[in-house]
Amino acid sequence: MIYLDDGARFILQTLHNAGESGYLVGGAVRDLLRGVPAGDFDMACSASTETLLALFPCAKCIGGVCGTVSVPVAGRSYEVTPYRKDGAYIDHRHPEQVERAQTIEEDLARRDFTVNAIAYDGEQLVDPFGGAADIEAGLLRCVGDPAQRFAEDALRILRLYRFASVLGFEIEESTAAAAQLHAQALAMLPMERVREELQKLMLGSHPDAVLPLLLANGLDAFSINAPRCTLSLDSLPQGMLIRWWGLAHLTGSQLMHMVQSLGFSAAFYRDLAAVDAFYHSVAPKDLTGLKRQLRGGLPLPAEELYEAFCSFDLAWQPRRTLYDTLKASKEPYTKEMLAVSGGALMAFGLRGAEIGRVLELLLDAVIAAPQLNEPQKLLGLAKQLTKLA
Repeated sequence: MIYLDDGARFILQTLHNAGESGYLVGGAVRDLLRGVPAGDFDMACSASTETLLALFPCAKCIGGVCGTVSVPVAGRSYEVTPYRKDGAYIDHRHPEQVERAQTIEEDLARRDFTVNAIAYDGEQLVDPFGGAADIEAGLLRCVGDPAQRFAEDALRILRLYRFASVLGFEIEESTAAAAQLHAQALAMLPMERVREELQKLMLGSHPDAVLPLLLANGLDAFSINAPRCTLSLDSLPQGMLIRWWGLAHLTGSQLMHMVQSLGFSAAFYRDLAAVDAFYHSVAPKDLTGLKRQLRGGLPLPAEELYEAFCSFDLAWQPRRTLYDTLKASKEPYTKEMLAVSGGALMAFGLRGAEIGRVLELLLDAVIAAPQLNEPQKLLGLAKQLTKLA
């Protein structure tokens, strides 16, 4: 039995009591069958938009050709859409028209993969394409002919690899072949949609799922090359910045070109470039050299970067060992680790940028002589420095 929360049951029961059919559909059914909590509860029904608004007075129409409504129940919103079916696709993305459908089976037939083409009415599953069996087998398979489905909407190709990454599912053979055959069609997609899908893929548990797409040159239009080595993205910490850096490193892609092609922010590029610069930095010879290298801070925790770099390059292992030694020593290497703060320096009449300048000088001294990192010693040194200034 699939668990439904009270809000979903209320909506389905209201529809059934009004003589309408209604089902939970899409990712919610897929996730509940997998035994994990559903993120969103989307529903499809036989009722018209006008009927839905009459049945649920608090509902709001949120658009779409077939009139999706949002129904608030107990602080949560549920999207309910009349059954629909797609017309012919004309631009590898959007159907020329979307029409009302008469049955849930017609509605499910328009969906991308069998695992997303299952409906549940609170008592029984409607599963015309064997999606439940594919969930059990951990398999991603298109609804209908995969070549046709990808030719209709190229975004489905990215969704395929995103689901493979997030769910950890294998891709059925004919579906994989068709995705690679049509991979070049991704060039016609808006960069915002490509970035959105790739962001989700990169955060999945199995980002290596994207490698067949890269080998098919599917992301060339977005300045992401085919892999030049066999390193694994799966081994990287599950963070956006380090995963994107790993993808660029794995493929030899130019960071600036990749970031611009996908419309990332300048701040994201700066952080990505800082990670890359740290990777290519000269290895310090001792703890003092390491402290000087780390003093300016990093865009990610040092532990995360060392873990990532060691997974890609064994030459980083001695550097990680040196960092572990520094961490165990608790010797300071950033201004935040000093035994005095900027507030304490205001007693010497320092303000604004001068406080930052003196803190940097104190840090210089402490990096060279860690025993100076005591409040009285640092305040005495700061007093000397202000007199010199």
